[in-house]
Amino acid sequence: RSDVIGAAFNLVNNVAGCGFLTLAAGAAGTGYVPAAGLVALLGSFSCVSFLLLGDDAITYGARDVRGLWAAAVSEKSAWAVDASVALFCGAAAVIYHGIVGDVFGPLVAKAAGRDDAATPTVLAVASLVLFPLCQLDIADLAKFSVVGCAAVVGTALVIALRALDGTYAAGG
Repeated sequence: RSDVIGAAFNLVNNVAGCGFLTLAAGAAGTGYVPAAGLVALLGSFSCVSFLLLGDDAITYGARDVRGLWAAAVSEKSAWAVDASVALFCGAAAVIYHGIVGDVFGPLVAKAAGRDDAATPTVLAVASLVLFPLCQLDIADLAKFSVVGCAAVVGTALVIALRALDGTYAAGG
């Protein structure tokens, strides 16, 4: 049971961590109702997808998506699942590096008094922080994902407060 809870926190932290922070930029100018509707629609698709995967995993007795594919489709083409996971992880790494560059690049540039600090900052964080974290068993990171989830909730509260107090309004 603790493995499932840890995996849930890892999933929420990863999805919310990079998705939540970029959602506002993607929905800017659409209005609250269309943006909330889009989030609800995509969240519903995601929920149904996870439920169907779980139901099929029980039906086929699979413990992972590759095993599910092998049982339901073909063992010969199960490599496609591994390839899609690798591509997804690679894309996530690119997104996180972009976030690191956008967040820490200007901070380091200001502290160093240079305008060109974004690339060295991304490279330093990638090699000294992100790459070593990729070598760990993700189950070991679950306790830190709880902290990450709390940070996302805190960010959401600050964004809501600023939206309600008029900070994001024109001239705010």
